[in-house]
Amino acid sequence: MNNFKALLLMSGLSVLLVLLGNAVGGQSGAILFFVISLGMNFFSYYYSDKLVIKMTRAL
Repeated sequence: MNNFKALLLMSGLSVLLVLLGNAVGGQSGAILFFVISLGMNFFSYYYSDKLVIKMTRAL
């Protein structure tokens, strides 16, 4: 269930960014923002645990 929630939130963020890119720059802006959202989602999915540990200075 947690993987589904993460997928849903990441998909929602991607859709919002693509719509924003489309509003700002048309089709090329939507493609650019899609690439940016892919990078953000990849980074947050694989490195969010390390970021949270560093932010809370747990180790």
